Amino acid sequence: MKKSLLLFIIPVMTVVLLVPTENATAQERDRQTLSADALLQLEVMDRIPRVGARDVRGHPFFLEEFKEGTVTLNNGRQTEVIEIRYNSYENRVEYADGFRTFAISGDEIQEFEMRIDNRVYRFVKGYDASRLDPDKFVMLLVDGDLRFFANHVTSFQENIPTYGQATQIDEYMDDTYYYFKSPNGEVERLRLRERNIMRTVDEAYRSQMERFANEHDIDFSNADDVTQFYRHYNSLLEDS
Repeated sequence: MKKSLLLFIIPVMTVVLLVPTENATAQERDRQTLSADALLQLEVMDRIPRVGARDVRGHPFFLEEFKEGTVTLNNGRQTEVIEIRYNSYENRVEYADGFRTFAISGDEIQEFEMRIDNRVYRFVKGYDASRLDPDKFVMLLVDGDLRFFANHVTSFQENIPTYGQATQIDEYMDDTYYYFKSPNGEVERLRLRERNIMRTVDEAYRSQMERFANEHDIDFSNADDVTQFYRHYNSLLEDS
């Protein structure tokens, strides 16, 4: 009788010992992911005050509307999915909480992601090249041995004369510059022209990439097509 009782107790004890390990893993995930409420408690955000209407053309954002996304802070903690937009003029991420808007300085952020048209785009920093500040976030279009990314630049001009009117206005103006990071680590600004882009391809793969471009009707002036082109090139580099 004692032998059968002992056999019954041992499996039960084994299950009990495993449960705290699973709970600890869940708690660790919770500590790593910041809820929207927890984010508001951190000293990394400033509330943006509402201002009256101004006669200003344009806006300072990569996209004016808020999109679903996540923000990874410098300490490695990532938020849950929240509504954000990127202010490319101020180099900060803005977070919508009901009728309130908060700003997270780019100095506090390691990287962030935004979901745009059912695709997730990653914004990172740390690249230094012509017209590129290493503290400025860029949109990573192709990742791997080769990287292709876009730098969205917003400037602000005041008191611009308007044609046929006596009034002057202020205006936000934006532009996009593209960059290429080669497998050897060099970062260069890249004008979207076929000749420039083909020069970035190693001679060993150039004929293959020329065929790919022809077969897929690649428009080298179009960033989406260039992204497709470089993704295929990366796959060749990874297979070699």
